[in-house]
Amino acid sequence: MTIIKFELDTIDLVDEIQDGESFEGLVIYSVKNQLQKEVTDKAKEEVTKQISDITCDIVKTAIDSKIAKLMEEPIVLSDRWGKKTFLGSVEDYIKRQIDERMLHPVDANGKILKGCTIAGQETWIEWNTKKIIEKEITDSIAILNREAERKLQAAVKTELKEVTTKIAEGAIHNAVGKLLIKD
Repeated sequence: MTIIKFELDTIDLVDEIQDGESFEGLVIYSVKNQLQKEVTDKAKEEVTKQISDITCDIVKTAIDSKIAKLMEEPIVLSDRWGKKTFLGSVEDYIKRQIDERMLHPVDANGKILKGCTIAGQETWIEWNTKKIIEKEITDSIAILNREAERKLQAAVKTELKEVTTKIAEGAIHNAVGKLLIKD
């Protein structure tokens, strides 16, 4: 069941009555126009949403298709003298670029070395892995140090309390013993 709400301005209807028209006929005409407007607006909204959804799906499918075709399309790259430096698909080129970045020698800050490089220099992936491991080790050592310090403080506190208690008991025992011996 659909509930449609509308307003009917009877004062305006009275002003619109022309010769030969009845008030009831004008009310029916106004209600019919209002209902028609409400139904048309609702239908337009639903159709617009459906068209928008369908269009989005079509565009997304077309873009995915174009990207897939582009990734498989062969390309040829050359240096400024025309010598071919790469022949393959876009996907292969992207993979090659990533491999070169990850496997290229870097300095101590992770910056790619240009020009002549020293044999045995670590690659970016080795440098980054080493950096991550060093950070994890440093963090783990810091956590272990804090835990060891906390446990050490608790143990020292317990031992001091026991020693202090024993010294106090011994001092009380000696004082009581001296008082008993004097008499």
